[in-house]
Amino acid sequence: MSSRILETVCTTAKQLARRSVLIPFVSMVTLLCVGFSVASVNTFTVYDDGRKTVFQSYTRNTEEALRENGYTWDCADTLTMPEFAEDGQAEVSIVRGKTITLTADGKTVTMRVPSGKVADVLPAQGIEIGEQDELSCGRDAIVTEGMQIQLVRVTTYEEEAVSTIKHSKKIVTSYELASGESKIQQAGVDGEKVTTYRITLRDGVEVNKEKVGEVVTREPQAEITVRGVKRADNTAREGIVTSRAGNFRYKKAIQVTATAYTCEGKKWNITKSGQVARVGLIAVDPRVIPLGTRMYIESPDGSFVYGTAVAADTGGAIKGNKIDLYMDTYRECVNFGRRKMIVYILE
Repeated sequence: MSSRILETVCTTAKQLARRSVLIPFVSMVTLLCVGFSVASVNTFTVYDDGRKTVFQSYTRNTEEALRENGYTWDCADTLTMPEFAEDGQAEVSIVRGKTITLTADGKTVTMRVPSGKVADVLPAQGIEIGEQDELSCGRDAIVTEGMQIQLVRVTTYEEEAVSTIKHSKKIVTSYELASGESKIQQAGVDGEKVTTYRITLRDGVEVNKEKVGEVVTREPQAEITVRGVKRADNTAREGIVTSRAGNFRYKKAIQVTATAYTCEGKKWNITKSGQVARVGLIAVDPRVIPLGTRMYIESPDGSFVYGTAVAADTGGAIKGNKIDLYMDTYRECVNFGRRKMIVYILE
């Protein structure tokens, strides 16, 4: 019951008393006034940052009662309370904000913020935290009074760099040109590649550069020089052959017709020299190339390289300037077919 109604009842009681109304009636009204007065007292229980306080007030409005009893708060404080005391009771919870110092984006500021997790509190103050940004405390850390927080901005981006792939140089021999003559068969062309780097910045300063990809956008084209080795006797004597496997010094070069053979699917695999047939052991005419001779074999234009080999076998059809190259499979033999090759007899 409001204080105004209480006041009216009390005033009426006094008037009746002056008019000599019966004492029992006056006593009853007085007791009623006292009852109304007791019923209008409200009890407020306040938990201020965990500290419990209880006070009473004739005011039902919770906010007014708090201010009457000296409680103050600001926008950083969080209050949980009913608007009015119900049945003479009200419970209030106050979680006080905290004063923190934040260093970020080149500035250091002191501010009051609501209590809670750092990752929730800072964005609420308009300070966004990027996914890669680094905090001096954990993102789930609860802010405390006087806390100092450093926020480092971490950004990454990718950039591409175009670079040149230098072309190689290759020398091949040819029986089409006389010994001592040479010509450029194919001009060299540099290649090009694009390398992708991931750049990491901390507060705008580059701290890491990592290679994450590379794509060749143009393959280099080798410069091919043809060097003549043709002599009147269809051989070339002495010199150095330059190949993919390195440089070999040879004492004689012979142009031959080459075929290929294999032991795949066959029961025999022993060569004329008694060795087990394998890649690198070839069949020759011993009158032209003696058994045991070491050699290097490739096509005149360098497009096919058999590599180093040893004369270890013979064949009924291998007569004169003919050789038979051993290969692992029948399919390789078919693909090779019959070709002109140069045999460099190694020193």
